[in-house]
Amino acid sequence: MSARVEGGDGEPTAVRRTLLTRIMGPLGVGLDVPLDRPGQRSSRRVHVLGTGLAWFSGVIGGAVLVGYVARQEWIVEIAPSLPPMYPNAALALVAGALAVVGTQWDRRDGRVVAAAAAWVVAGIGAIGLVLNVVGAGRTWVEALFPAGFVASTTPVGGRPVIETCLAFVLLGSSCIFSAVRRAPVVGQVLAFAAAAIGFTAIVGYVLGVDRRAGGSGLYVGMALHTAVGITALGLAAIMVRRPVGMVAVLLDGGHTGTMSRRLTAVTAATLLFILVTGLLLYRFLPKQPLAQSVFSVVQAGAVGALVLLPSAVIVRIERELRDRLDASRRRTE
Repeated sequence: MSARVEGGDGEPTAVRRTLLTRIMGPLGVGLDVPLDRPGQRSSRRVHVLGTGLAWFSGVIGGAVLVGYVARQEWIVEIAPSLPPMYPNAALALVAGALAVVGTQWDRRDGRVVAAAAAWVVAGIGAIGLVLNVVGAGRTWVEALFPAGFVASTTPVGGRPVIETCLAFVLLGSSCIFSAVRRAPVVGQVLAFAAAAIGFTAIVGYVLGVDRRAGGSGLYVGMALHTAVGITALGLAAIMVRRPVGMVAVLLDGGHTGTMSRRLTAVTAATLLFILVTGLLLYRFLPKQPLAQSVFSVVQAGAVGALVLLPSAVIVRIERELRDRLDASRRRTE
Protein backbone atom coordinates (compact mmCIF):
# COMPACT_ATOMS: atom_id res chain seq x y z
CA MET A 1 0.00 0.00 0.00
CA SER A 2 1.36 3.39 -0.91
CA ALA A 3 0.22 6.97 -0.92
CA ARG A 4 1.54 10.26 -2.20
CA VAL A 5 1.66 13.38 -0.10
CA GLU A 6 2.94 16.86 -0.83
CA GLY A 7 6.21 17.86 0.84
CA GLY A 8 6.90 21.34 2.16
CA ASP A 9 8.43 22.44 -1.15
CA GLY A 10 5.52 21.09 -3.21
CA GLU A 11 7.47 18.01 -4.26
CA PRO A 12 5.42 14.78 -4.14
CA THR A 13 6.83 12.28 -1.68
CA ALA A 14 6.13 8.56 -1.73
CA VAL A 15 5.16 7.17 1.68
CA ARG A 16 5.22 3.39 1.81
CA ARG A 17 3.84 1.25 4.60
CA THR A 18 6.55 -1.21 5.52
CA LEU A 19 6.83 -3.63 8.38
CA LEU A 20 8.85 -1.06 10.32
CA THR A 21 6.17 1.55 9.69
CA ARG A 22 3.47 -0.78 11.03
CA ILE A 23 5.49 -1.49 14.15
CA MET A 24 6.37 2.14 14.86
CA GLY A 25 3.08 3.65 13.67
CA PRO A 26 1.16 2.95 16.90
CA LEU A 27 3.98 4.60 18.83
CA GLY A 28 3.50 7.80 16.87
CA VAL A 29 6.93 7.67 15.22
CA GLY A 30 6.80 8.35 11.47
CA LEU A 31 9.60 7.61 9.03
CA ASP A 32 8.72 10.54 6.79
CA VAL A 33 7.22 13.69 8.27
CA PRO A 34 6.33 16.27 5.61
CA LEU A 35 6.76 19.93 6.40
CA ASP A 36 3.44 21.60 7.15
CA ARG A 37 4.04 25.33 7.54
CA PRO A 38 7.75 25.96 7.24
CA GLY A 39 9.61 29.10 8.11
CA GLN A 40 11.10 29.50 4.63
CA ARG A 41 13.88 31.87 5.65
CA SER A 42 14.86 29.61 8.53
CA SER A 43 14.82 26.62 6.19
CA ARG A 44 17.19 28.31 3.74
CA ARG A 45 19.51 29.43 6.51
CA VAL A 46 19.69 25.92 7.95
CA HIS A 47 20.41 24.53 4.49
CA VAL A 48 23.22 27.02 3.86
CA LEU A 49 24.69 26.40 7.30
CA GLY A 50 24.61 22.64 6.76
CA THR A 51 26.36 22.97 3.40
CA GLY A 52 29.03 25.16 4.98
CA LEU A 53 29.61 22.63 7.78
CA ALA A 54 29.96 19.82 5.26
CA TRP A 55 32.58 21.71 3.24
CA PHE A 56 34.34 22.68 6.48
CA SER A 57 34.64 19.01 7.43
CA GLY A 58 35.91 18.15 3.96
CA VAL A 59 38.53 20.89 4.17
CA ILE A 60 39.77 19.45 7.47
CA GLY A 61 40.15 16.00 5.95
CA GLY A 62 41.77 17.33 2.78
CA ALA A 63 44.23 19.44 4.76
CA VAL A 64 45.32 16.40 6.78
CA LEU A 65 45.87 14.38 3.59
CA VAL A 66 48.00 17.23 2.25
CA GLY A 67 49.84 17.25 5.57
CA TYR A 68 50.78 13.59 5.12
CA VAL A 69 51.93 14.14 1.54
CA ALA A 70 53.96 17.23 2.48
CA ARG A 71 55.14 15.75 5.81
CA GLN A 72 53.75 18.64 7.85
CA GLU A 73 53.32 17.38 11.40
CA TRP A 74 51.47 20.48 12.65
CA ILE A 75 48.64 19.77 10.21
CA VAL A 76 48.39 16.09 11.05
CA GLU A 77 48.42 16.39 14.84
CA ILE A 78 47.87 20.17 15.46
CA ALA A 79 50.16 20.02 18.52
CA PRO A 80 52.76 17.49 19.71
CA SER A 81 50.65 16.71 22.77
CA LEU A 82 47.59 15.78 20.69
CA PRO A 83 46.94 12.54 18.79
CA PRO A 84 47.23 12.69 14.99
CA MET A 85 44.38 12.19 12.56
CA TYR A 86 45.05 9.08 10.51
CA PRO A 87 44.79 9.09 6.69
CA ASN A 88 41.78 6.74 6.74
CA ALA A 89 39.85 9.18 8.94
CA ALA A 90 40.85 12.12 6.73
CA LEU A 91 39.72 10.26 3.61
CA ALA A 92 36.40 9.43 5.29
CA LEU A 93 35.82 13.11 6.11
CA VAL A 94 36.46 14.14 2.50
CA ALA A 95 34.14 11.41 1.18
CA GLY A 96 31.58 12.30 3.85
CA ALA A 97 31.53 15.94 2.78
CA LEU A 98 30.96 14.88 -0.84
CA ALA A 99 28.19 12.51 0.26
CA VAL A 100 26.40 15.10 2.40
CA VAL A 101 26.55 17.83 -0.24
CA GLY A 102 25.66 15.41 -3.03
CA THR A 103 22.51 14.15 -1.34
CA GLN A 104 20.81 17.47 -2.08
CA TRP A 105 21.42 17.24 -5.83
CA ASP A 106 18.32 16.53 -7.90
CA ARG A 107 20.11 14.82 -10.80
CA ARG A 108 20.24 11.04 -10.58
CA ASP A 109 23.94 10.80 -11.47
CA GLY A 110 24.73 13.28 -8.69
CA ARG A 111 22.92 11.15 -6.14
CA VAL A 112 24.79 8.09 -7.42
CA VAL A 113 28.08 9.87 -6.71
CA ALA A 114 26.81 10.84 -3.26
CA ALA A 115 25.73 7.26 -2.54
CA ALA A 116 29.14 5.94 -3.64
CA ALA A 117 30.90 8.41 -1.35
CA ALA A 118 28.57 7.40 1.49
CA TRP A 119 29.46 3.75 0.97
CA VAL A 120 33.15 4.70 1.16
CA VAL A 121 32.57 6.38 4.53
CA ALA A 122 30.55 3.46 5.87
CA GLY A 123 33.10 0.98 4.51
CA ILE A 124 36.06 2.70 6.16
CA GLY A 125 34.19 2.74 9.44
CA ALA A 126 32.92 -0.85 9.19
CA ILE A 127 36.32 -2.33 8.30
CA GLY A 128 38.05 -0.41 11.09
CA LEU A 129 35.32 -1.38 13.54
CA VAL A 130 35.68 -5.09 12.76
CA LEU A 131 39.47 -4.95 12.96
CA ASN A 132 39.31 -3.16 16.30
CA VAL A 133 36.78 -5.63 17.72
CA VAL A 134 38.75 -8.75 16.73
CA GLY A 135 42.06 -7.15 17.74
CA ALA A 136 43.76 -7.77 14.39
CA GLY A 137 47.29 -6.62 13.76
CA ARG A 138 48.41 -4.23 11.06
CA THR A 139 46.80 -4.91 7.67
CA TRP A 140 46.76 -3.34 4.21
CA VAL A 141 43.96 -1.05 5.40
CA GLU A 142 46.49 0.98 7.42
CA ALA A 143 48.98 1.19 4.54
CA LEU A 144 48.33 4.91 4.02
CA PHE A 145 49.85 5.70 7.42
CA PRO A 146 53.59 6.25 6.81
CA ALA A 147 56.08 4.76 9.23
CA GLY A 148 58.44 7.10 11.04
CA PHE A 149 56.46 10.27 10.40
CA VAL A 150 54.36 10.95 13.52
CA ALA A 151 53.99 8.82 16.62
CA SER A 152 51.01 6.51 16.73
CA THR A 153 48.67 6.89 19.72
CA THR A 154 46.66 3.71 19.07
CA PRO A 155 47.63 0.02 19.36
CA VAL A 156 47.79 -0.23 15.56
CA GLY A 157 49.21 2.80 13.79
CA GLY A 158 46.92 4.16 11.11
CA ARG A 159 43.77 2.51 12.45
CA PRO A 160 41.23 4.95 13.94
CA VAL A 161 39.87 4.12 17.36
CA ILE A 162 36.64 2.18 17.64
CA GLU A 163 34.55 5.29 18.42
CA THR A 164 35.73 7.02 15.25
CA CYS A 165 34.92 3.94 13.19
CA LEU A 166 31.45 3.72 14.71
CA ALA A 167 30.82 7.39 13.94
CA PHE A 168 31.78 6.82 10.29
CA VAL A 169 29.44 3.84 10.05
CA LEU A 170 26.61 6.01 11.36
CA LEU A 171 27.46 8.91 9.04
CA GLY A 172 27.78 6.68 6.00
CA SER A 173 24.47 4.97 6.73
CA SER A 174 22.77 8.34 7.21
CA CYS A 175 24.05 9.60 3.85
CA ILE A 176 22.94 6.39 2.13
CA PHE A 177 19.39 6.94 3.39
CA SER A 178 19.54 10.53 2.16
CA ALA A 179 20.92 9.59 -1.25
CA VAL A 180 18.12 7.08 -1.93
CA ARG A 181 15.47 9.46 -0.51
CA ARG A 182 14.26 6.97 2.09
CA ALA A 183 13.51 7.14 5.82
CA PRO A 184 14.74 10.70 6.49
CA VAL A 185 14.06 10.47 10.22
CA VAL A 186 16.21 7.34 10.52
CA GLY A 187 19.01 9.06 8.61
CA GLN A 188 18.78 12.14 10.81
CA VAL A 189 18.89 10.04 13.98
CA LEU A 190 22.01 8.23 12.75
CA ALA A 191 23.68 11.53 11.84
CA PHE A 192 22.83 13.00 15.23
CA ALA A 193 24.32 9.95 16.98
CA ALA A 194 27.55 10.39 15.02
CA ALA A 195 27.66 14.10 15.86
CA ALA A 196 27.14 13.24 19.53
CA ILE A 197 30.18 10.95 19.47
CA GLY A 198 32.35 13.71 18.05
CA PHE A 199 30.93 16.32 20.41
CA THR A 200 31.67 14.09 23.41
CA ALA A 201 35.32 13.96 22.38
CA ILE A 202 35.44 17.74 21.97
CA VAL A 203 34.02 18.26 25.46
CA GLY A 204 36.57 15.81 26.79
CA TYR A 205 39.41 17.81 25.27
CA VAL A 206 37.99 21.10 26.57
CA LEU A 207 37.76 19.72 30.11
CA GLY A 208 41.16 18.03 29.89
CA VAL A 209 39.89 14.52 30.53
CA ASP A 210 42.37 11.91 29.31
CA ARG A 211 41.10 8.35 28.97
CA ARG A 212 44.62 6.98 28.93
CA ALA A 213 45.09 8.30 32.45
CA GLY A 214 42.29 6.01 33.66
CA GLY A 215 39.83 8.82 34.20
CA SER A 216 36.52 8.74 32.41
CA GLY A 217 34.55 6.18 30.48
CA LEU A 218 32.71 9.03 28.78
CA TYR A 219 35.62 10.47 26.87
CA VAL A 220 36.36 8.96 23.46
CA GLY A 221 39.93 8.76 22.25
CA MET A 222 39.85 10.26 18.77
CA ALA A 223 41.98 13.12 17.46
CA LEU A 224 40.67 16.60 18.19
CA HIS A 225 40.28 17.66 14.55
CA THR A 226 38.67 14.28 13.79
CA ALA A 227 36.11 15.01 16.51
CA VAL A 228 35.46 18.48 15.08
CA GLY A 229 35.06 17.10 11.56
CA ILE A 230 32.70 14.32 12.63
CA THR A 231 30.56 16.73 14.64
CA ALA A 232 30.32 19.19 11.74
CA LEU A 233 29.56 16.41 9.26
CA GLY A 234 26.85 14.91 11.46
CA LEU A 235 25.11 18.25 11.88
CA ALA A 236 25.45 18.96 8.16
CA ALA A 237 23.81 15.64 7.29
CA ILE A 238 20.78 16.73 9.31
CA MET A 239 20.59 20.26 7.90
CA VAL A 240 21.12 19.94 4.16
CA ARG A 241 18.08 17.83 3.36
CA ARG A 242 14.84 19.50 2.34
CA PRO A 243 12.60 20.12 5.37
CA VAL A 244 11.41 16.64 6.29
CA GLY A 245 11.69 14.54 9.41
CA MET A 246 13.01 16.19 12.53
CA VAL A 247 14.09 19.31 10.66
CA ALA A 248 10.56 19.70 9.32
CA VAL A 249 9.08 19.53 12.78
CA LEU A 250 11.61 22.00 14.21
CA LEU A 251 11.05 24.50 11.41
CA ASP A 252 7.27 24.18 11.38
CA GLY A 253 5.56 27.53 11.80
CA GLY A 254 2.67 26.21 13.88
CA HIS A 255 2.28 25.06 17.45
CA THR A 256 3.89 21.71 16.64
CA GLY A 257 7.10 23.46 15.69
CA THR A 258 7.00 25.65 18.79
CA MET A 259 6.57 22.68 21.08
CA SER A 260 9.24 20.67 19.26
CA ARG A 261 11.78 23.48 19.52
CA ARG A 262 11.13 23.87 23.24
CA LEU A 263 11.36 20.13 23.88
CA THR A 264 14.54 19.91 21.84
CA ALA A 265 16.14 22.74 23.81
CA VAL A 266 15.21 21.12 27.13
CA THR A 267 16.48 17.70 26.04
CA ALA A 268 19.74 19.06 24.64
CA ALA A 269 20.40 21.10 27.78
CA THR A 270 19.75 18.06 29.99
CA LEU A 271 22.03 15.77 27.99
CA LEU A 272 24.77 18.41 27.92
CA PHE A 273 24.45 18.79 31.68
CA ILE A 274 24.83 15.02 32.16
CA LEU A 275 27.88 14.89 29.89
CA VAL A 276 29.72 17.86 31.40
CA THR A 277 28.87 16.86 34.98
CA GLY A 278 30.11 13.32 34.41
CA LEU A 279 33.39 14.48 32.93
CA LEU A 280 33.98 16.96 35.74
CA LEU A 281 33.24 14.34 38.40
CA TYR A 282 35.64 11.83 36.86
CA ARG A 283 38.31 14.50 36.60
CA PHE A 284 38.17 16.17 40.01
CA LEU A 285 36.92 13.56 42.47
CA PRO A 286 39.81 11.68 44.07
CA LYS A 287 38.48 8.14 43.59
CA GLN A 288 36.73 6.65 40.58
CA PRO A 289 34.17 4.59 42.60
CA LEU A 290 33.11 7.79 44.36
CA ALA A 291 32.79 9.57 41.02
CA GLN A 292 30.66 6.73 39.65
CA SER A 293 28.35 6.83 42.66
CA VAL A 294 27.88 10.59 42.53
CA PHE A 295 27.40 10.49 38.77
CA SER A 296 24.69 7.82 39.12
CA VAL A 297 22.75 10.07 41.50
CA VAL A 298 23.18 13.11 39.24
CA GLN A 299 22.19 11.12 36.19
CA ALA A 300 19.01 9.83 37.85
CA GLY A 301 18.02 13.36 38.84
CA ALA A 302 18.74 14.74 35.39
CA VAL A 303 16.72 12.00 33.71
CA GLY A 304 13.84 12.75 36.07
CA ALA A 305 14.00 16.39 35.06
CA LEU A 306 14.12 15.32 31.41
CA VAL A 307 10.77 13.61 31.94
CA LEU A 308 9.08 16.33 33.98
CA LEU A 309 10.23 19.46 32.13
CA PRO A 310 8.93 18.38 28.70
CA SER A 311 5.63 17.53 30.37
CA ALA A 312 5.46 21.11 31.61
CA VAL A 313 6.18 22.37 28.08
CA ILE A 314 3.38 20.21 26.67
CA VAL A 315 0.94 21.48 29.29
CA ARG A 316 1.88 25.08 28.50
CA ILE A 317 1.37 24.56 24.75
CA GLU A 318 -1.96 22.84 25.39
CA ARG A 319 -3.11 25.76 27.54
CA GLU A 320 -2.13 28.25 24.83
CA LEU A 321 -4.03 26.23 22.22
CA ARG A 322 -7.10 26.03 24.46
CA ASP A 323 -7.06 29.79 25.07
CA ARG A 324 -6.80 30.52 21.35
CA LEU A 325 -9.60 28.07 20.58
CA ASP A 326 -11.83 29.66 23.18
CA ALA A 327 -11.09 33.13 21.81
CA SER A 328 -11.89 31.93 18.29
CA ARG A 329 -15.18 30.45 19.44
CA ARG A 330 -16.14 33.67 21.17
CA ARG A 331 -15.40 35.68 18.03
CA THR A 332 -17.49 33.27 15.97
CA GLU A 333 -20.43 33.46 18.38
